[in-house]
Amino acid sequence: MISTDKKIYTGQYRHTLDNKQRLSIPASFRKMLGEGEVYLATPNPGGFISVLPPAATAQLQEQFAKVPRHDTESREGIAWFSSMSSDLKFDESGRVALSDELREFAGIKKDVVIVGELTEFSIYDREMWEQVEARRKQSGQLTAFMRKHNI
Repeated sequence: MISTDKKIYTGQYRHTLDNKQRLSIPASFRKMLGEGEVYLATPNPGGFISVLPPAATAQLQEQFAKVPRHDTESREGIAWFSSMSSDLKFDESGRVALSDELREFAGIKKDVVIVGELTEFSIYDREMWEQVEARRKQSGQLTAFMRKHNI
């Protein structure tokens, strides 16, 4: 058995937003946070929400800090990305509130799927995730993916 100190996010979890637009995050994901740490929910160009753990958020901050202030196009992109992103703070029941902006961006109405991606996790509108699954289940898709990434 391989032992690692790295946090690994796996599996898929189907949930429904409650009437206050809160979402229950899997307990196995919540347990990976240290005291005072939070996840960062960000827009993903694929039309879903990427959720970054604290270490990935710190790396992102370092990248953004290197962008020169005179690079107005990049700074504008950073401003938009940051304005769409939000910290996920848990209530006593392990739920988080997704911002209106992120829900709208990802087309999330009520039903979602939380998907582990090893180093982070994502939140999809359920219909969108079902489309992703249908594409990936096509003959040869898994083999092609594994070959591309030398798995």
